[in-house]
Amino acid sequence: MYKVSIADQIFDIEFDESNKGVLSVNNKTLEWDVIKLEKDNFHIIHNNKSYNAQLLEASYDTKSFKFRVNNNVYDLKVKDRYDELLAELGINSGNGAKVHQVKAAMPGKVLEVNVKAGDKVKCGENLIVLEAMKMENIIKSPEDGTIKSCEVKVGATVNKNQLLITFKQQK
Repeated sequence: MYKVSIADQIFDIEFDESNKGVLSVNNKTLEWDVIKLEKDNFHIIHNNKSYNAQLLEASYDTKSFKFRVNNNVYDLKVKDRYDELLAELGINSGNGAKVHQVKAAMPGKVLEVNVKAGDKVKCGENLIVLEAMKMENIIKSPEDGTIKSCEVKVGATVNKNQLLITFKQQK
């Protein structure tokens, strides 16, 4: 189940993987025919009406998308069940609090450092790759901002909760 926000409306959407072309919107079955014409362009038929859709922008990190459908532009925000669970627990990223430090969530070895002091980063941008338990974990920026300092170097071993990155505080 996904929750999709378009303008001020929220839709519950479910896809039936076994029956392509059928999905449920707010518990109502919606049948449509979708054909991918070329990269990011689609032709849709629903209720004997034809629609041309184009994906204009996609941010998979923030799960936000911009579509043009028959010359109307729509901004979509998508939440899956995990996003909903995090929101219920009060740890969703949209709470407006600014993060000024990034700490290691687990002990591990630094494989890559993708930023340095003074770099401007966007929310979701890769900062550090940390190897822990033989798995590579990408540590992403929790916000848009400027790096004040990077406290680790490639090859360093870090402990849980060790400071990795500090952001400049914005006024």
